[in-house]
Amino acid sequence: MEAQEFLDWITPTAQAVCNKYDLPSACVIAQGAIESGWNTATIGQFNLFGRKAVDGDKSITVPTQEYVGNGIYQTIYAAFKDYDSLDEAIDDWCQLMEWGPYQPYANQYHQDHILECFVRGIASIYATSPTYAQDILETISANNLT
Repeated sequence: MEAQEFLDWITPTAQAVCNKYDLPSACVIAQGAIESGWNTATIGQFNLFGRKAVDGDKSITVPTQEYVGNGIYQTIYAAFKDYDSLDEAIDDWCQLMEWGPYQPYANQYHQDHILECFVRGIASIYATSPTYAQDILETISANNLT
């Protein structure tokens, strides 16, 4: 899928779901693009975000690269969520942002709507890549997602 096709596919759903939660659709769109390689490496049909499964989740186990430090990535096998729809996947991302370690950043975003602060806050928790926040912000900027 080309970048514009991906954006045309994900944007309406991302905007509709994120609006319900007052969360930035630009962030979820950029994360989906990065995590799925513009929908060329999804996990199952709709897990664009690399969301790992917990007990009770419908899941699929696949190999993944995890950053372990000092520029080293290691292949591991992990269970990831297996969603039935794009709406379900984005709704799950929004719910994730509303609780646990992400909640302070979501709460702050609800107050000030500063996208960069939100992205920088969640990035170090969400992914092991040390450049994840910058990658999200660059994807947002390059694709005029704000």
